[in-house]
Amino acid sequence: MSGKPLSYLIRKSYESYKKNHYGKKLPAVIREVMENVENFVRYQFAKDSSCYVDILRYVLEVNNKQELIDSIPQLNLWLEFGVSQKTHLSLLALGLSRNTVLELAKYIISTEKSKEECLIWLKSLNFDELDLSPIIIDDIKKIL
Repeated sequence: MSGKPLSYLIRKSYESYKKNHYGKKLPAVIREVMENVENFVRYQFAKDSSCYVDILRYVLEVNNKQELIDSIPQLNLWLEFGVSQKTHLSLLALGLSRNTVLELAKYIISTEKSKEECLIWLKSLNFDELDLSPIIIDDIKKIL
């Protein structure tokens, strides 16, 4: 998927079917892409990567490499929430929507903020200076 939006995946799949004369209708392609994303990314890849990470953690623990265990990324959270930085996960943990988090990412520099640091940062924002939609601003104000 390479971080591509769902609309891109659907469009490219549909174009490929048309180019190769498969004659699939757009609604069928949409359902197929959605099913593939759901089955592969949300289930198979998440399960397999979780198993791999568990084994890796065990091997590192047995070999007294505790410092390396802490550097293993939380792939399951990345897949579940669609974000990969600590700051983004912290903003989600505050209750913001994924769309709001992605919009705020344009304005926040640090990728390692805790939940508490994110809350302080949100309180310091001047919404008049930011190019945010009223929906995003309302989402933030609900948290504050």
